[in-house]
Amino acid sequence: AVVYDSSTVGGNPFQRQLCGGSLVTPYIILTAAHRVYDTDPENNSSLDPDDVNIVLGQTKLSTAPSSSEFDVQGGAWQDDFDPSYGHPSFGVPSNDVGYLVLASPYNAATPIDIAGSGEGALWDPGSPEEITGWGATATSGPGSGGSDTLQAATVPIVSDSSCAGSYGAYFNGSTMVCAGYPEGGVDTCFGDSGGPMQAPVGDGGYRLVGITSWGSGCAEED
Repeated sequence: AVVYDSSTVGGNPFQRQLCGGSLVTPYIILTAAHRVYDTDPENNSSLDPDDVNIVLGQTKLSTAPSSSEFDVQGGAWQDDFDPSYGHPSFGVPSNDVGYLVLASPYNAATPIDIAGSGEGALWDPGSPEEITGWGATATSGPGSGGSDTLQAATVPIVSDSSCAGSYGAYFNGSTMVCAGYPEGGVDTCFGDSGGPMQAPVGDGGYRLVGITSWGSGCAEED
């Protein structure tokens, strides 16, 4: 979990939670660029490393011990990140990949491997992907403020042609992949940005094939 530092935003880690991420090396958390690009709580500029921490090894945030919260020494995003793809004023994130670098290495868990160029079958249409996060479980009312306990669900990959049919000019097939059910009902939501979309592999492990970036609403039909 990516959380604001307690010196910047008050409360427990759940109350300070900003987004999700994946440990891809002992030092590097891969997350969404749009959660690093302009989310500094003090001036809406790029996220200052002093204002953000990473909670690791926990599933419930409100009771996460201080020993599970780690300092960040730097942040960045892909050079070709476009915060407004498809429309100059209200487009969507493209190449939406950001990085947060821990101040010291985390060796209590094995980093997840990013899927390689020879593993394209892991995100073929219909392939099952696991999505996780502490984000909203409802778009309004109870659950709209997020979930204190980590949630998980499985969604199938949607073909590029189908996704382009739903999103038109906002879908960039060279940098984006879609997942979900035509009837809706299962999805990531607000607060899940940057979290992993991971494919199970035969050895009991996972490959990171995507991250939560954007969508139209949460769990809606089509």
